[in-house]
Amino acid sequence: MKALAAGQMSTTKQGGERQLVEFEKCRLSGEIGLSFSHLSLALLLSPHLKQQYYSTYLEIFEKWSQKAEDSHGLSQVMTLYEVALNHYPESPDLHYLLAATLYRHGSVHEAWNHACLAEAKCPRDPCAQDIQGRLANCLVDRWHLPMLNDAGRNAAFRMAITEAVREGYNTVLDIGSGTGLLRVSLVVSETVDAGLFGEHILSTLQHAWQHLLLPPQKSENDKTTAGVIQTQLSPCDTSQASGEQLCKYWQRDDSSRQEDDSTDSVTNLDHINVAKGKITSQEYGRVIPARAEVYVALISCSYVAKQTKYLNSDIECLKNKYVNVRLEEPYMSEKLSCVPGGFKLLSEWIQVTTVDFNSLNDITNHLTGEVSKIINFKCIEDGTVDAIVLAFNLYLDEKNCIRTFPDSVIQTVWENAVYPVVYPLSIASEDTVTLDFQCCGVIRLAVQNPTFSCSSGYDSVNLSTNALRFLNSRSFVDEFLSAAHQVFFKVQQCKNKNKSSNNHPLIICDTLPFPVAGLCLQSLQPDSQLYVEDEAIQKVLQELGIAVKLYEEIQEETLDVLFIWPLTEEGTLIDGIMEKAQSYSLLMAKDSIVFPQELELVMDIFNSPVLEACTHISDDNTCGVAVARVFNMVQTKHHLDVALSSLPHTSSVLTQVVPMLRISLVSGQTETLVKPQESLTLQDASRDLLVLGGKVAEVMTCLTVTQDTKLTSLPYWFNVRGNIEQALPDSSAAMVHSENGVVLSTLSEDSPCNQSVFMLKQPLEVTAGEKVMLRVLWRGGVFSATLDRCQQSDDRD
Repeated sequence: MKALAAGQMSTTKQGGERQLVEFEKCRLSGEIGLSFSHLSLALLLSPHLKQQYYSTYLEIFEKWSQKAEDSHGLSQVMTLYEVALNHYPESPDLHYLLAATLYRHGSVHEAWNHACLAEAKCPRDPCAQDIQGRLANCLVDRWHLPMLNDAGRNAAFRMAITEAVREGYNTVLDIGSGTGLLRVSLVVSETVDAGLFGEHILSTLQHAWQHLLLPPQKSENDKTTAGVIQTQLSPCDTSQASGEQLCKYWQRDDSSRQEDDSTDSVTNLDHINVAKGKITSQEYGRVIPARAEVYVALISCSYVAKQTKYLNSDIECLKNKYVNVRLEEPYMSEKLSCVPGGFKLLSEWIQVTTVDFNSLNDITNHLTGEVSKIINFKCIEDGTVDAIVLAFNLYLDEKNCIRTFPDSVIQTVWENAVYPVVYPLSIASEDTVTLDFQCCGVIRLAVQNPTFSCSSGYDSVNLSTNALRFLNSRSFVDEFLSAAHQVFFKVQQCKNKNKSSNNHPLIICDTLPFPVAGLCLQSLQPDSQLYVEDEAIQKVLQELGIAVKLYEEIQEETLDVLFIWPLTEEGTLIDGIMEKAQSYSLLMAKDSIVFPQELELVMDIFNSPVLEACTHISDDNTCGVAVARVFNMVQTKHHLDVALSSLPHTSSVLTQVVPMLRISLVSGQTETLVKPQESLTLQDASRDLLVLGGKVAEVMTCLTVTQDTKLTSLPYWFNVRGNIEQALPDSSAAMVHSENGVVLSTLSEDSPCNQSVFMLKQPLEVTAGEKVMLRVLWRGGVFSATLDRCQQSDDRD
């Protein structure tokens, strides 16, 4: 038997060795799929080799799984993950890759589990933190945490619900909690958005009146017991003056269910019989909120205008064109009380409708358009109308009201619905503006009979908010137009110097949100060919009669000029920008030009209660309902699209901002900007970092705090640097830096981007003069930032 076992082991070992030989052959020949198969079999037959081949296996798996996903979709790639995890079940790299794959396919909850496993093993890795942050932002909508921290709103709902329960409305359904199975006497809805009727609230309440609401019931001796179904207010002690426990679960037995069923049929008939009449809460239950008063006004607001219409006229192809925003929703949402640059009220607030949520007729009228009408505004100021804005008084009952007006003394979490006026409309004081108000489940507002007519000789051009914000950023556009002219002069100089008869057409690629530089250079050099990245931009330009191609059609070593844009309008790096920059480097011709060449990552340290409220739940704000522990398990630690200049009650604790890293858009290399003794570059991954992802740069600097405060957030933005005199360098000189040239900051008032913020896991209490250590980890275009107290041994002057 021993001899037989030894023989089997020898045969297995030989089989593993043969598979390794075949693996190496396939790897050298570029057959990724066969390489993965042979290496998987080798590890199955020779498990002692797993540690030795871990990095190699991950490299092969990453390439093959990406090909399989592109060709065959999620089902095929999941089979590969099953094979790989069988070999390395605890691998943080595999769990990270699987989380990213599931995230791309929309399986957010399943992806979260794998992201947490990867982050637990590699807590410092920026890639692991990035995927977990993206998933957290998907799992927790951006308004949930501020809503739960809105103490005034929560208190108002609590008082209204408490009073209703005292009056006998003791079976509660919270709309938005996902249940509609039982009959109730009190419906509570918190699914109100900036436009009031968000999340299909009217049709939901119509259904509640027709199928759910029952008459109120008084308990014996006027002692109220509230049956709460899936409500956020249970279980808790909500007693006030009465000292009674008003919220607890109510379990019904089978007999009560049968009684309810028999009652249901009668109630259904009653609802049908009175559907055309006035239903009152005394007869058929109650809805909280009770009613809403809707008001609208006209405003002038540069921040809204920059996102919705073209304000400049420098771009030749857009002159005499009706250029406006391409919106997917009828309105935008903005917090008018802290919108960047503020706004100017051009009219009084005019009430356009009132909806009684305790009237089925009223709800139905707002669903069917019966309340639509024409409204005349009398203007009180001169100015340009950029938007119609909406605010409301939300009456929870007769005693408790929540206001969403920007000048309200007590501000709530709700933003304001903003309906852009996307054509030029200037008004003077005492002018009358006619408004078209429509409501068929959603409120729609538009100015009627505008003085501007897009049919009078104007072609319509629809652009994204990203493109319009860039076009309206005058300083950025001017610098890129200037760069295009400098490139033209440089090209002409080269042509005159070489005197070559084989001058090929100039190949230009422009990745800007709108290719202003490429279009300018093409107009100066008519025989050139322009390439863009965005199909939507290509379509717009083709409709304007401009021939452009997509960048995928560029041949290797033919690209002469690259105008590259590395940032999103939210203020972050475009996904995969470093890989994209490296791909473009393969397309570049000899003596080609890249503009801009560099980015600088700049950071600050803030105390911001507003941002803290968007990150951590405090049970002090939730009326005694302990939900913080649960919600704080999924923290949104990376906030995008933040306008730092307009954040209320926010202050920096540093004397000056801190440039941390310089990034080459030519080669992808990084360079630290802090003092040499305060920075450290890691060439290889350590044990608490993923194996995949390439080299890691870690930058740290010790900073002095200027005030006694609580530190909550690490905002960041970018300086964009470029110099046309620097032609494309070779990779060894890619970080050659010049202090001359263009510097554009995405923190500036004219920036086409907002800023983004890393939040601390826990706020840090500090005193003036105390030193803190700011760390940034950068890995292939993904980075993270942390803040800790400086140890005594780390203190530096």
